[in-house]
Amino acid sequence: DRFKEVNDTLGHHLGDLLLQQAAQRLLGCVREVDLVARLGGDEFTVVVSGLDSRDGAERVAHSILEALQQPFVLESELAYVTASIGITLYPQDAGCVEDMLMQADQAMYDAKHLGRNRMSYFTPSMQAHAEKRMRLVGDMHLALQQGQFCMVFQPIVDLATGRTHKAEALVRWNHPDKGLISPADFIPIAEETGLIMPLGDWVMRESLAFARHLRQRFGEIIQISINLSPVQFRNRTPQYPTVVELLAQEHESGNLVAVEITEGTLLEADDQLLEKLCRMRAAGIQLSLDDFGTGYSSLSYLNKFDIDYL
Repeated sequence: DRFKEVNDTLGHHLGDLLLQQAAQRLLGCVREVDLVARLGGDEFTVVVSGLDSRDGAERVAHSILEALQQPFVLESELAYVTASIGITLYPQDAGCVEDMLMQADQAMYDAKHLGRNRMSYFTPSMQAHAEKRMRLVGDMHLALQQGQFCMVFQPIVDLATGRTHKAEALVRWNHPDKGLISPADFIPIAEETGLIMPLGDWVMRESLAFARHLRQRFGEIIQISINLSPVQFRNRTPQYPTVVELLAQEHESGNLVAVEITEGTLLEADDQLLEKLCRMRAAGIQLSLDDFGTGYSSLSYLNKFDIDYL
């Protein structure tokens, strides 16, 4: 787990040393008749034969978890890592090598998603979930090309006057076969696959167009609040302009839109993100913090990042 951090902070030389030591520890957890192999990167495969029950597999897995939790002495540095283990059984789960490796991989990612430093058994539902996800990714590419996404706008009402001065932009996916798909299902996949960049760009442009439409119709600004994913903050590509750049291209002022971010975005704030927030502030864009109080809430965020709304 998080082997990349060792490489990035201590260098590849010490990262290689850690892999060598990890291999020796793995060998120490199994019998001479068993197989330990490095598939590539930081992934190892352990093949243990002749087990009478699942208990034997669990004993090996627990000893591996314990062995890899111990500190690694890398020349003058100390490093701490953990492991995520996926287990599949022959012949109960699969009858060929390729299927077993795929299933072990799926179970390993399940262990990572459950918090790392643990083991997870392969289940048929993992395969079904992986296939569903793969189909959803393919459908999402098609949806972007065919314009299956649509926008809805949730009014934000001033309780003192009863008037609507703002609205939050929300994206919906109207799938031709499955009907409306919840953002909770497709936004995480869009973030993992990078599809959030073209989708987010489309959402920004549609929101700005709607804000213009409202201004023209009512003769006043009704500010549109746009959710920005942490992935959109971290990635910077000329193909997809930032909200500040888009407003400049369209010769519009920042008070047409507000930007909504989550606490998680601020939790990982670095100099680059702070610079982007400063640019938004300079462009007159207001900042809203979504889901405040549901995660790593800190009142210091409100001053440090000059938050306008919760």
